[in-house]
Amino acid sequence: MDDWRKYTVMGLIVCLVNLSLADLTMARGAKSSGDPAAIKQKVDMLGVGAPVEVVVKGEEAMRGLIQSIGDQDFVLAPSGTSVVRHFAYDQVQRLILTKLSYQAAGQPDPDQARRVVAGWGVGKAVRVTLADGNKLKGKIQTMDMEHFSLLPTSQAEPVQVAYADVQQVASGGMTPRTQWLILVWCPS
Repeated sequence: MDDWRKYTVMGLIVCLVNLSLADLTMARGAKSSGDPAAIKQKVDMLGVGAPVEVVVKGEEAMRGLIQSIGDQDFVLAPSGTSVVRHFAYDQVQRLILTKLSYQAAGQPDPDQARRVVAGWGVGKAVRVTLADGNKLKGKIQTMDMEHFSLLPTSQAEPVQVAYADVQQVASGGMTPRTQWLILVWCPS
């Protein structure tokens, strides 16, 4: 009986870890629509200074910081080089934020919070800690430059959250603390 319990718990742990990793992989690997207007909107939401990975049609992925944003293109300062690259919105196949979590060091930084929320995108589950200590967990419903709406898992109506009030944003999956607690609890 003890062996059955041990193997069941270990199987559940493997499944839960795989589900958490799959959620992160789907968010990171989600392809943009290829629609230049959607790409521009995402670049605008991420803003200057955002660390991104850009995939251009027919080229390898390139990482760097968004240096400037124009009407027809944006400028990326690639990592490891001083040469900047211009990317027209209609050339970009995929654009993802490379850091999908945020925790304020002191006062909340609305730009950083907005970047992470935009990086996850509408429909993704996130955990949010507000500056007043309240915690929310739910799916992102809408985003604009000052606020986003979140549909908490236990409510029927979305809650509007100002980026200036966000202390922390992370994946809505299992927390690392929960993963460790499961591993510690697992019988040997």
